[in-house]
Amino acid sequence: MKITRKKVTESYQLNTKSDHYKMLTGELKRQGYEPKISKSTSVTEAAVLSVKGVPTYILACGVYNTHTTNEYVKVAEMVKAKNFLVNLIRKI
Repeated sequence: MKITRKKVTESYQLNTKSDHYKMLTGELKRQGYEPKISKSTSVTEAAVLSVKGVPTYILACGVYNTHTTNEYVKVAEMVKAKNFLVNLIRKI
């Protein structure tokens, strides 16, 4: 069997000096959250859009047992994420 690797998109890098990043992390802090920046090895829409010049961020609440039959989220965390986004949109 032959396995072939194909590059789907360029690596996704956050520009921590951009106005978008500063606004987003500032709003997270204002609402009492500490931004957690993590790397992902998977291909996401954020990577594809970012390479095309569209500033893109992934905001997520906690996900547990990711990509398994036991994957779940906590409703309270979903509500917090929704509230954050509503407040962020109101600010914009």
